[in-house]
Amino acid sequence: MTEDFDAFYSIVFENELEKNLVCFYKETGNPAWHIWRDPNSFAVSRYSAIFCLLGAKSFLITSLLTASFSYIGMWKLYRLFTINYPDTKKALAICILFMPSLIFWGSGIMKDSYVLGAACWFSYNFYHVFIIRKKILINALLLIINISIIMTLKPYVILSILPGALLWLNNAYLKQVSSGFVKILVMPLLGLIILGGGFFFTEIWVV
Repeated sequence: MTEDFDAFYSIVFENELEKNLVCFYKETGNPAWHIWRDPNSFAVSRYSAIFCLLGAKSFLITSLLTASFSYIGMWKLYRLFTINYPDTKKALAICILFMPSLIFWGSGIMKDSYVLGAACWFSYNFYHVFIIRKKILINALLLIINISIIMTLKPYVILSILPGALLWLNNAYLKQVSSGFVKILVMPLLGLIILGGGFFFTEIWVV
């Protein structure tokens, strides 16, 4: 960044590493081949570069900032559920905040930390944009950012989240419909949309 900012910007924000490999040398260190050859793996380096700068190039501080991103997302998801289900705070805390696997996979510089945090943020932003429709602009922006993070790291996670999000949205709007006939009509239609969309996105992802 200090010697060639254009190359830095190209690598971090445009994912153009191969054409900028000549910018790396002994003093800067060379990216590991098994990491940069896989765009999904190298995305971890791209995102961590930002935290690394904020952490004054300290590995420990960078790790703490990465874990903070993950934990804040988990905390937002926990608060979202406790607002909707206030009588289950303890159970939700155990499931979302205190599970050993979540603590482990959300505490290091790796794909899982970013994906876990972004997936939790996705749920929180989705709720505000489409369910209660408050602070739409900022949450829509964050929603796009978190979808981008997931897509660059583990695209299949989006395929796992979307059906639940659509059912959530459908349920929220059905509560506003008084006609039983409309409710009966919408449910199978939504099922077909989710099923068809799942096949469509799966085909695109596999190709």
